Amino acid sequence: MRKMILGMMVVIGLLGMMAGTGMCTSTDTAHILLLVTPNAIVDLSISTGTIVLGVVDVGKSTVTWQSVVMTNIGSTGFTLEKTVMTDGDLWDITAAPAIENGFNLFAMATSTSATNPFLMRPSITDFETAASSFNKAGVGLSYLNALTYIDKTKVNMAPTGSTSKKNIWFRLDMPTKVSNTNQQSINVRLKASTN
Repeated sequence: MRKMILGMMVVIGLLGMMAGTGMCTSTDTAHILLLVTPNAIVDLSISTGTIVLGVVDVGKSTVTWQSVVMTNIGSTGFTLEKTVMTDGDLWDITAAPAIENGFNLFAMATSTSATNPFLMRPSITDFETAASSFNKAGVGLSYLNALTYIDKTKVNMAPTGSTSKKNIWFRLDMPTKVSNTNQQSINVRLKASTN
């Protein structure tokens, strides 16, 4: 009987050890946080650096006949801001066109059309004055504001695909009076900022 009790105790002990082995296992996890800042390239290409408006009547408004095609050739998307760096020898963008040598300049973007870029040309009334104007009352040159579409949404240029190209159009409201008829050069800057 002793052998039988001893045998049962050995079997119970083995079963207990086996059960205990399965129940005693545990796991542990560790988390590692990797921080990385991409070194993306913001690169903007324009089709032309000069637009010749030619002779425009005083007191009239005109839209450029040719757009500037802008292409994102970088590795990240970006939005665009616009500003006037210089506004001509005598002209003043901070003055209203009703003041001698005062003028307004506007810009807006449209999608590109491979077949005919002139189909996308906006009319004078398409330029919403507050969103597309370079001028802001009481603010001088170098004031940056967003380049927008006709619906006033900001231009967002992806690095590839159909949204990597945009047509940029300009509207000029001529002064109603000028002090001389010398040709004026208006220097516009477009600034790309990552999304």
